[in-house]
Amino acid sequence: VGTRLLAQILCDKYLDHLPLHRQIQRLERHGVRLPKATVSGWVMAVCELLDPLFEAQRQLVLRSSYLQVDETTIHVLDPIRARSKHIGKKAKAPPPGKSHRGYYWVYHDPLRGLALFDYHPGRGGQYPRDTLKGYAGILQTDGYQVYEAFDQQPEITLLGCLAHVRRKFFDAQKGSHPAEVHTALRFIGLLYYIEDWARQAMAQVDTPEEAHVLRYQLRQRRAKPLVTAAKTWLQQQAQDPASLPQSSFGKAINYALKRLPYLQRYLDDGRVEIDNNLVENQIRPIALGRKNYLFAGSEKAAQNAGNLYGLLAAARRHGLKPAEYLRDLIETIPHHPVNRLEELLPHRWQPNPNLPRWLHWQPYDKPAEENFFYGEKPAPRSETGG
Repeated sequence: VGTRLLAQILCDKYLDHLPLHRQIQRLERHGVRLPKATVSGWVMAVCELLDPLFEAQRQLVLRSSYLQVDETTIHVLDPIRARSKHIGKKAKAPPPGKSHRGYYWVYHDPLRGLALFDYHPGRGGQYPRDTLKGYAGILQTDGYQVYEAFDQQPEITLLGCLAHVRRKFFDAQKGSHPAEVHTALRFIGLLYYIEDWARQAMAQVDTPEEAHVLRYQLRQRRAKPLVTAAKTWLQQQAQDPASLPQSSFGKAINYALKRLPYLQRYLDDGRVEIDNNLVENQIRPIALGRKNYLFAGSEKAAQNAGNLYGLLAAARRHGLKPAEYLRDLIETIPHHPVNRLEELLPHRWQPNPNLPRWLHWQPYDKPAEENFFYGEKPAPRSETGG
């Protein structure tokens, strides 16, 4: 089989969410008949060929000093079901008891634009603990309590997500405090305006150091006083008897105050984002895929899919044409030195002229204490509420 066809099959499934049986039907309309077992075998063979590259990407992501983390579901057939006569036929949603809900734990490295989709059969805290064993750096997460345990580790700084706070207030707009909700959303909107302002300024510089220092300085001048004012306002609202704790507004206030110690840390590091939206953008294609091919045939197939999701998402992030990139990989990797596999990852493949100049530069890997904060370090965690 040609490498062009292999690359197109994988892109059709993992970028355009077209299940294999539909691709086979499409080929039949053009006079090409292929058994599903044959096409499935091709997909597995490509995944095995790329396994060393997937592992190189995994190790590189986990070495990043800044990770955004989130998780999403995927249905996976149980082993007995996977060996049954149903496999090979048109995909149908598995009946209850014949599949289980697995999870992709997604670790996104914003500094390199790479992501790791780590499949596990559950959502318990042991899975990220195992993956992040020995990790040192920043973790940006939502409010899922599993992540809060990482803040007890001195080598890890937990960072919050403003987008999740915004959603709480957005959902409270039809409640009993419309004016107060408008004020909260106004605070948040101004913080995002400052981020847009910083992003436009960052696009004019040439190196990550310049870009990150610029954003840090702008946040300190403009955003920090606003966060201080917002904190005071939130505390006042929480003490107001009219802010019923069980109302949608009261819940939004309490959530914001609980997450504020983690949220405000973004002010002290110009490298980090104000929210977790970048990793959520990585997850969005999986939600589309679930609506089309419904489930993975096995846990191994789920991990293979996760590996390809991560690789192809990074290819698009860096302005590559995914099918051409994948075709080149299939042809190149058998002859490429094993100790230089990182050269084949999307961020090293070729520069994207549409990205800001400073993003073409390879992120530095200095010890955290050398590049973590610009200016004064934050107060000890006991004072910041961490």
